[in-house]
Amino acid sequence: MLCNSVCDVHASSEYISKAFRFDIRFNPSKSQTAVFGGQGSSHFPLMLNETIMPSAEKVKYLGIYVNCKTNCVDPSTALRKFFGSFNNIMSVLGHGRDEILAVHLLKTYCLPVLLYGCEIWHMSPSDMHKVNVAWNNCFRKFFNACWRESAKPLLYYCNTMSASLLIDQRKILFYKKTICGSNVVLRTVCSLYFSEIQRLSSAYNILPWHTSYIDVKRTFWSFFTSLLSI
Repeated sequence: MLCNSVCDVHASSEYISKAFRFDIRFNPSKSQTAVFGGQGSSHFPLMLNETIMPSAEKVKYLGIYVNCKTNCVDPSTALRKFFGSFNNIMSVLGHGRDEILAVHLLKTYCLPVLLYGCEIWHMSPSDMHKVNVAWNNCFRKFFNACWRESAKPLLYYCNTMSASLLIDQRKILFYKKTICGSNVVLRTVCSLYFSEIQRLSSAYNILPWHTSYIDVKRTFWSFFTSLLSI
């Protein structure tokens, strides 16, 4: 529930009283209050069944955790699951592992865990850096590279990019697929993020509504290869 004013408290209480009339019971131990984009007031606690509901700093929605204060995605849970899958691969392959096979397993089983829902992520630069470091360290581990060395050459020869570029590419492709689809509702909702997609596309000199899927991927790959000389 979202509660940041007295009116919201009264409205929530009204909904709860109506639920009792229809024999609907809410469990206060499974409920929390959250205030997005600001500080909640402690003078108007929200009560459920005569129990004050605790406040939450982050909320889980469809497997994605959102920080209430910053409205940014919290990748800590995804990173833990990612490293769990990575450690499973390392334990199965052992020391005499085939590096190419390890990279294939990493892309197949670990990358979807790390980038789940990234098409709608809004993440702080520090958290994005953590995701990039986690992705790069896997390749350093596979090829026994020093942590000080750049992972860009390893990514290049393994035919992949940095995590931040993969995320931006998926965002643009997702927007293109949605805005060109037949679902009017999704197209309308997606149009609300036009300015954000336009800003992202301009950074890579892409017009997603006029560029094919293959050309979008080629543009990102060219952008990544240009970073190798930096």
